[in-house]
This record gives sequence, C-alpha cells and structure tokens, in this order.
Amino acid sequence: MTSIQEGMSGLPSVLDALDMAKTLGVSNATIQAAKASANVKAASDLSLLTEVTRLAGSTSSSLPGGFRDAIFEEQPGDDTKNRIQKAIAEGRHAGLPEGEIQAAIAAIRAHVNDTIASLAASTGSRSLERMRHLAMTIDLGSAFGVDRQVLAKGTAAYEAQLQGNFTAGDVSFVIFAVSRAEQAHAKVPASIALWPKAAAAAANAAKSESPTAYRSWVAAVRDAKAAGLPETADVTTCRSRAQAHLAAELAASAQAPGQPDQRLLRLLDTVADVEAAGLSGATVAEARNATKALASEEVAAVLASNLTAPVGRIVNAFELAGRACVEDLGARKAELAKQLSSRLSGAVSALRAARTAQTLEGLGEAVHFGQKLKQNRTELEAAARVYEAELQSCLVAADVDCVANAVEFAVFAQARVPKQAEGWRVAAKMLADVSRLPSGTASEYDAVMRAVSLARAGGLPENATRLPAVRARAQALTASRIDRALAANDTDSALLALTTAAEAGIPETQLAGVRGKVQASIAAELSAASVVELATTRDAANIVTAADKARRVGLPAATIAAARAEAEARYGKRLTAAREALAASKGVSPKALESFALLADLGRKLAHNKTQMALAARTFEAVLPQEGAATAGDMPLIEAAVSLRDMVRAQLPQRFIQWFVLAQRIRTALPTASSDKSAPEVRSIIEAANGAAMPDTDELVVLKERARANAAFRLVTTVSGSGAASMASAVDVAVRAGVSETKLATASAVTEAFFV
Repeated sequence: MTSIQEGMSGLPSVLDALDMAKTLGVSNATIQAAKASANVKAASDLSLLTEVTRLAGSTSSSLPGGFRDAIFEEQPGDDTKNRIQKAIAEGRHAGLPEGEIQAAIAAIRAHVNDTIASLAASTGSRSLERMRHLAMTIDLGSAFGVDRQVLAKGTAAYEAQLQGNFTAGDVSFVIFAVSRAEQAHAKVPASIALWPKAAAAAANAAKSESPTAYRSWVAAVRDAKAAGLPETADVTTCRSRAQAHLAAELAASAQAPGQPDQRLLRLLDTVADVEAAGLSGATVAEARNATKALASEEVAAVLASNLTAPVGRIVNAFELAGRACVEDLGARKAELAKQLSSRLSGAVSALRAARTAQTLEGLGEAVHFGQKLKQNRTELEAAARVYEAELQSCLVAADVDCVANAVEFAVFAQARVPKQAEGWRVAAKMLADVSRLPSGTASEYDAVMRAVSLARAGGLPENATRLPAVRARAQALTASRIDRALAANDTDSALLALTTAAEAGIPETQLAGVRGKVQASIAAELSAASVVELATTRDAANIVTAADKARRVGLPAATIAAARAEAEARYGKRLTAAREALAASKGVSPKALESFALLADLGRKLAHNKTQMALAARTFEAVLPQEGAATAGDMPLIEAAVSLRDMVRAQLPQRFIQWFVLAQRIRTALPTASSDKSAPEVRSIIEAANGAAMPDTDELVVLKERARANAAFRLVTTVSGSGAASMASAVDVAVRAGVSETKLATASAVTEAFFV
C-alpha cells in the first residue's frame, strides 16, 4: 500500500507546475512535453488503483501472503472508492484519453460483478469479514454504475444474513453488520436495529461498580429489554447490581436520618426505576410494601398536626401516598378538606371581627394552604373576595398601615390588588425605612428624596404616618445642600437640588426662599458669560449653559434673550473680521486655516446665524487650490482642510479626502517599506495614489523608491534559487514596482528552464 500511495503523490505537483507554466508564458513545446509525462503518470496511477481494487476485493485465500496481510491489516478497501475517483479526476485534468479511463472503469465494474456473484453464492457460518467485503463491494459498484440488478442481488444477500434467530453469541456479528448496512444499501430489521446502541450502553454502565452509576444500570437493563437484546454478560451485570442497590436502599430507609417524606421519596424513586426496567422478585415486593407503610405513617402525622405542619410537607405526604398506592387515601383526603374548611371559616370570621395585620395574614395563609392542597375552588374564591373587600375598606378609610399589611398578604390569599393600594404599600415601606435611617449618613439625602417622591407618585394621603416628618426633613436637606453649592459657586448642584425637591413634591411655598438664592446666583453667571470675548469652546459652552440654567430656574425670558443677543453680537463681529481676513490673504497657511476653523466651531456650538455660518464655510472652501491644479506643495494645506472640515461644515472634493487618507497610510508604511512583509501594503498604497492622481509628495517619492529597490532585490534572490511559485510572485511584484524589462526577461528565462 505504501508504494502505491508514494507513486500517486507526484501527480498533483506536476499539474501545479503545468498551471504555473501557462500563467508565466512558458513555451508551448515545454508544456506539451510535461503534459505527456503527466498522461503517463495518470495512466500508471489508474492501473495501480485497478490492481488494488482487484486484490482488496479478492477472497483472502487468493492473495499473496505478505501483500494480503498488509491490505487487511490497514483495511485498504474502505477508501478504495475515494482513491479511484481521485485518480480518474486527476487523469482527466492531465488530458489522459477518455477511452483509457473508461476501460479502467469497465474493469472495475467487471470485478464488482464477479465479487458480488461469488459472495452471494457462498454459504457457511456468519463471518464479519464477508459482511465487510460485501458491503464495500456494493458501495463501490454503486459509485461506478454497476447494473442495479447485480447490486440488488448483493444487497439481498447482505439482508439475508440479518434474518434469523440470534443469540447472545451473535451480538458482535449483528452490531458489525448493522453498522455496515448503509454501505450495503440494506434495510435492517426492527428487531435488531437498536442492538448496537443498547449493547454499548450496557457495556459502559457495567464498567462502573459505584452506587452513583445506579441509574445507568437501570437504564441499560430497560433499554436492552426494549431493544430485544439477548441477555449479554454486561446486561446481567447491570441487572444484578441494580437489584443489590434496591436491597441496600430498602435497608437504609428504615434507619436513615432526616425527614420521613425525603426517605420515602428516595425509596419510591428506586422502586419505580427497577420496576420500569422489568426487575422483579422478593426484594422488589418487600420494597413496595415498605413504601406503603412509610407513606401511610406520614399522612397520619400531617393530619394529626391539624394544618400546623408546613404546607409543603402536607402536599408531599399526599402525593407520595398516591404513588405508594396507600389504601383509604380518599377518606384521608376528605379529613384534610374538613380541616381546611374549618380553618377558612375561622379566618374569615376573625378578619370581619377585627381588621388587623394578624387577621389579614391568617386568612391569606388559609387560602394559600387551600390553593396548594387543591381543595374546594369555590370556597377558596369566596374567601379571596372577602379579603379584597377588606382591602378596599382600608383604602376608603385612608388607613395606610392597614393597606400596607393587606397588600403584603394578598398574594397568599390570591386576592386582586388595586394599583393605588400597591403604590401606598411601596411608599409606606420607604417612609418607614427612611425614618429609621440616622441623620448625616452618605445615603440620607437620596433616600429621603426618594421617599417623598414615592409618596407623591403613589397618592399617599397627607396625614399618612411619618409623611409630614419626612417631608420636613427633605426640605431641610435641600436648603442645606443648596447653601453649600452656592458657597462653592456650584450653580449646577444647587439647581439640581432645587429641581429634585420640586419634582419630589415639596410645595413651592416651602422652596421660595432657596429658589430666590439660586436665581440670583445664576443671573450673575449669565451676565458674566454674556460679556466675555468668545475665544474658546468653553466660552461658547458657558453662555449656552448659563442661558439654559436661567430658563430652568425661572428667570424672565427677556433677561435670557438679552444676554444671548449680546454674546452673539460680539461673536458675529469676530467671525466677520476673520472671514474677510482669510478671504483677502494670499498663501494661507495650515495654522491660519486651523484658527479660522476653531472660531467657526464656536459659532456652531452657539447656534449662531445660519447665513453667517454658511458664508464662513464657503470662505474656507475658496482658499483651497482647485482640484486639478493642486501640487505637492499644496498637500499640507489640503490635509489641514480635510481634518478641520467638520468644524466648519465645509464641502471638499472627494479626491482631497482620498489624498488625506493616503498620506496617513504612506507615513505609517514608510518605516518598514523595505521589508518583504510590507510589500503588499506598499504596492496597494502606490496603486491607490496613482489611481487618485495624488501629487508626488516627498514621502510618496521615498516610498516608491524603497518599493522598487525591494522588488529588484527579491527578483535577484529568487532567480538565484528555485521554486516556480516564489519566482512568479517575485515577477509580479517587480512588474508593479517598475523593475527594468532586462531583469524581467532574465527571470522568465530561469522560470522556463525550471520546467525543461
């Protein structure tokens, strides 16, 4: 096999060489000579593969000993089809005559016909080798167009081996045959189709002796039974281990600590698993009786508690008793319903007699018990309506504490809660939390303001417990915060505190004093900002921000408008003067263009007159050179204009923007322009610069010179070595970089000689 594979390995390289020779313009005589050599190689490969097919498909007795052993040890038949198809494709690509290819295919078909006939006629005991051989041959014949009737005969012979009564000794044969059935185009009987999966599961489960593998033992026995798998050694092992585990669980259930319902649940699950797997016997029966006894005891215990036991335990007790098939369970459920009905009626009477947190909770828990235990639905709904009526009465009476308690337990009573009641509960809880919060803490201000805000949003009555005290606390904290902010000239924080207090619902009458202080401070800030000479972005932002704060704090609109008008008038004079100076100047420098752009950017932030801003943009555009007349000396100005255009909202030629991007790429590429790794990027930059008609700046000229030098060096070193692929790459780079035709002719001669 190894010699055949080595013989085939040279063909792809020959084909690659031919393709490369065509690309580089090698003479036609040389190409034809190479193709003839490729034809001989392809024909040889087909012949070898045909021989491999014949040998691999023969019976083992007809093969030479050493070669036969090598074939069957490496299972050469499994990839025969793919190797033949590959050889045919390569032969056609190399120009091998179609007649020779068809002759090889005909030989393969004839061999498949003979092999199928021989295997189908053979009799004797079942053989894994025969099934493998037959499946492989059918698959090969299907790929190369063997007559369907011949293939059907082979498939029928394969399927015949899958019929009959199989025993535990046949499991290995069945698993192998089923795995190869698709290759043989055969249908697998349902009676054995699941054997491989079931046998594998049993084998894996039997590997572990740990009790944690208990469920895998049970699953293996169950799946083997469902699949009809004979009692293999692995299945027997899993069965005995599962039964032993059940016996251990039964013994442990009587002694294990913990809640009775948990011990019962574990034993019930174990019994259910082994019964589902089809296991039986004295141990299983004993375990089943033990579950009944435990379940009966647990039901009796929860009934004796008269609903004082946790509801979860009561629910579990009756559910597990049902699984354990406890007798007289119906009578015990009736007793439970009687206890619950009595508790419901008692809770309703208590709530109607006195509406307190305790009576509300009592009815809520009673309904909750009933819901969990799935008792009389009509009775439970009636109790829920009673709860809702009491909640509504709390709202009418404006009793905030009563509403809060009622909403708290409404979820247990399955009662509907009005949106207003939920708002009261949230606000009341927040007021209570804030009342307990010590003064002077870092979170005091935020917590108090949130409590007041929630009280307002929830519509809490003015006389609600704790609300007046918390509101007074909020007012004092607001005044203190504003005084500190104004002392530090921080009008932003002062305005925020004032706004927060107003939004939280503190009456304006209580805020009038601090509002006056904030208004006076912001008015002074606005006045100062309006007379500042606008020279920086911060100056423009200051006047805009001051005007906005003045509006929010309630200063007169006329005062705000006058301040803005004064600031804009000052700015308009500066912009007009700068625009006229820029238009009149000759030889504008990048620095001057930047100064003008920064000034125009101030106007944009100030929302200055649109007409004036448009004139500034047109002036900015007019000082630049015409697109067709720009030279390398204009590039610094053009680059500055492109980087500043957004400040002025200027519209520049697209070509200027392309040049700007290319200039950045050129500067990045220059330090490594002489390395082979950078060659693709450098070539891309040069091509883009030529396509965009970019002026030859000093940096671009240097980049081109380094690219040509590097391409020439690569060409010389490649010609002195070997390898058509590297030569082709070198020639391609050299052509693009402008290497002389003399050197290129030398490279072509060396490349052609490589193929001769």
